[in-house]
Amino acid sequence: MKLLTRGQGKLVFLMLSSIAVVALAACTGDSGSQGIQGPAGPAGFPGNPGAAGVAGAPGNSGNPGESGLSGEPGAPGNPGPVGGQGFAGPAGATGPAGPAGPTGETTGLIIVDAGTNSAGFIELKAVGTTSAEVVGGGFASAEAISLVASSITENKLTNVVFSNEVIANGVGSFTTTLELTDDSFVAGGIYTLDAIGSRGNKGATGFVVVDKVATD
Repeated sequence: MKLLTRGQGKLVFLMLSSIAVVALAACTGDSGSQGIQGPAGPAGFPGNPGAAGVAGAPGNSGNPGESGLSGEPGAPGNPGPVGGQGFAGPAGATGPAGPAGPTGETTGLIIVDAGTNSAGFIELKAVGTTSAEVVGGGFASAEAISLVASSITENKLTNVVFSNEVIANGVGSFTTTLELTDDSFVAGGIYTLDAIGSRGNKGATGFVVVDKVATD
């Protein structure tokens, strides 16, 4: 059998193909009606997450909430520092006068020179030797008595308080010796001697200091 050339083989193939197509077409019938839809297949796997969306615009502000309940009272604070002393208040009104005190009795009193016994005239002798005797009466029993001599020299009042306080006896009398050693006693001076009792009784008498030479 002779071998077919390349060109002849192609020609034979094409012819056979055409015959097969025609035969196939002649054998094919009319298309049938569509069959019943088959059941749904199983669900597919979830897809990958999509990309994040663009952030939305801020929402409107909500309405204010209701006021909360009042809190518990706080603990007391520490005491503050002591304030400065206030100003003195105004002076109060003068109170009513008190009742009058008991009136003391006026007593008897006499002073005499211790050397001459001259009443009311006391000789001024050498320093430290001028003395006078005082006798009083009318005081209360055992009343303490202070003796004060006073004078006015150059419009200035001078008081001399004697240290020898005396006590009246049972009938209210006393006697004592006074030493006139103070410089306030000068010749020509006129003095008042007050006897002041501790129970309100008092007595007074006057005396003059004279120069001893003038009386000799």
